[in-house]
Amino acid sequence: PEPPVCRVTELLRDMGALYGDALFVRHGIGFDLRATQDVPAAAIPASALKQVLLHLFRNASEALQPGQRLTVSVIGRVIMDGRSCLEIRLVDNGPGLPADRAADLFAPRPSAKGGGHRGVGLSVVREILSQWRAQILCRSQPGNGTSFQIFVPLDQTG
Repeated sequence: PEPPVCRVTELLRDMGALYGDALFVRHGIGFDLRATQDVPAAAIPASALKQVLLHLFRNASEALQPGQRLTVSVIGRVIMDGRSCLEIRLVDNGPGLPADRAADLFAPRPSAKGGGHRGVGLSVVREILSQWRAQILCRSQPGNGTSFQIFVPLDQTG
């Protein structure tokens, strides 16, 4: 079984190397990772966090146009509801979310994207995070971009 601990900086760097070019750079979309090495470990398996981040990366790559940018930052230790957490922030300067979508953002519903999209990505993200006592927050303004903040409890075993 996979340990329930993740080195977030290393995971993000690996994901940037694997997906940054294919999802963003090839399409003229900027992709920045900002994280330091001394970030404490998060209490979530790497595979679970990778699935969450990949959903969010794909959504951003589909929403952004050439010349726009996604910045992913590991903010470090924050206190959320009395618990020490690690904050991961994804911020873009894209079109923002339509008002009707923002009202039920994390609920499964038919996708307006067409193709093979089922409209469950963000509900899956929330479900995975809740399994590990993590939380997600979204801010969006039409025409001014979208940001997601993920708060993952720190590993207390080390």
